[in-house]
Amino acid sequence: MVAPNTQERIPVAVGVTVYNEEKNLDALLEAVASAQGRHMEIQQIIVVSSGSTDRSVSIAEAWAKRDARVELTNDEVRRGKATAVNQVLARIRPGIGICVLAGGDLLPHPDALDALVAPFALASTGMTGAHPVPINHSEGWVNRVVHLQWKLHDALSRTRPKMGELVAFRADVPPLDPETVVDEAWLETVAKSRNQRLCYVPEAIVWNRGPTRAAELLDQRRRVFCGHLWLRGARHYEVSTFRSASLLALAAQHCVSHPRET
Repeated sequence: MVAPNTQERIPVAVGVTVYNEEKNLDALLEAVASAQGRHMEIQQIIVVSSGSTDRSVSIAEAWAKRDARVELTNDEVRRGKATAVNQVLARIRPGIGICVLAGGDLLPHPDALDALVAPFALASTGMTGAHPVPINHSEGWVNRVVHLQWKLHDALSRTRPKMGELVAFRADVPPLDPETVVDEAWLETVAKSRNQRLCYVPEAIVWNRGPTRAAELLDQRRRVFCGHLWLRGARHYEVSTFRSASLLALAAQHCVSHPRET
């Protein structure tokens, strides 16, 4: 006879930030609403739509009608990701200690959310990050760069955690500075300032779609780099991927061991 699991599950709120994600939002909310696990209990799902002009709002409204955990904040003006995250934080119900944050373009593996929450059983854990895997095709140099980017992210994060795409954190964080464009990195600074542990969870797979055009890729990397540069000045903090030496060493190792992928 198997002994019953008596471990108390952690109450969780999931925040979903959306801008024109009608193609993915229904599948994402289905994945979140159906996610189960022995470490967590999803008690609240907060969708914040910022300036969406497609069917994102109506999709979220339909979900709210059939699942009492789902609630929608519809901001008709697009004010940036940090403001959307702050709207999530403002709506988290009392008694919920952990917030999982996802962009509307992601799709987590069925076990990803539970794996992401599990490390919070330790009081020392302040933030966890998932393992992003792009769904881009393998053909074309832009797609190859996207795949290489996330492979390097995974390799580096296993020794020097870098939070990205799908993250979880303790819900008592202060509001983000609306000027930041790197919300996950900002949340890293809060955990570090509290001497809490950053925990990369490689088994928490989340699928994402990277840029498919060169201009889009370059614009994304410029925006992220400038955001990290701003964060270094504002919060005196560098993410683990900011220093090029570490990434160059990993890239060189990858090129040697996987020459056909470069």
